[in-house]
Amino acid sequence: MSSILLSIIFTDKMSLTDSFQPERFSEQQLLEKLKESTEGILWSSESDYPLEVVFWETSTISPEKLLQLTNKPPDTVVTVQEGDKFFAKLFRQYKQYISESSDEESEKEYKSCLVKCQKLADLLKANLTDIQYFDVGGNQSEIHLYLIGKSPSGNILGLSTIGIYT
Repeated sequence: MSSILLSIIFTDKMSLTDSFQPERFSEQQLLEKLKESTEGILWSSESDYPLEVVFWETSTISPEKLLQLTNKPPDTVVTVQEGDKFFAKLFRQYKQYISESSDEESEKEYKSCLVKCQKLADLLKANLTDIQYFDVGGNQSEIHLYLIGKSPSGNILGLSTIGIYT
């Protein structure tokens, strides 16, 4: 099974629909599972930031609603993309780290994180609907990133992190 998973991870055309379907969870279980699953995964830009779990008791999400929920000014630029793009960037980052590793220990650690990222993508895909990727901040150097969808009970939950691009 792990060789199948690794062959999926190391292909260039990743999709949230390409891999094994994990167990479905209740909303509370999913929140706990996401917190556990994101440990040690970093979004790398000019600085490294952890993935954090977000949850809002609302059933709709739009760029305007996200700005309101995150206390951002209403004129903040928000870009909406397919959820797959978030993980494509994350997978590409860890694959680059693996190819640039100078020692076996680092390579092993990056491969482990890559497998963890794949499992996280599978978990989200199996338990959320309408998954979208939001870049909040547009042309600013600090961009807030959200990968969110609808939970089994209809609330909005997912992941957030920060990207620094100067």
